[in-house]
Amino acid sequence: MHTVPTWDHRDPSEFLAACRKDLVARYSTVSFQDVAIERIKKTQREDGTSLFLATDENGEEWWGRKVILATGITDVMPDIEGYEQCWTNGM
Repeated sequence: MHTVPTWDHRDPSEFLAACRKDLVARYSTVSFQDVAIERIKKTQREDGTSLFLATDENGEEWWGRKVILATGITDVMPDIEGYEQCWTNGM
């Protein structure tokens, strides 16, 4: 992980585990499901409220008002002589 105060150059899985633990402990409405979402579509209820319907890999449906898309990164060092030596390691 880079540029996250107190987590710089630590394993991202440690950060993820700490976040999940804190959220579940603090909010009774939070839970995590480790499933792949295959489809998301925006729908509208009869009262005009917009909702999203997400269908997971098992066919289960998840409804919500908002969708958060999150991605990660991988550092890929270019094949340039001397570049790797210029990359900081935080030490």
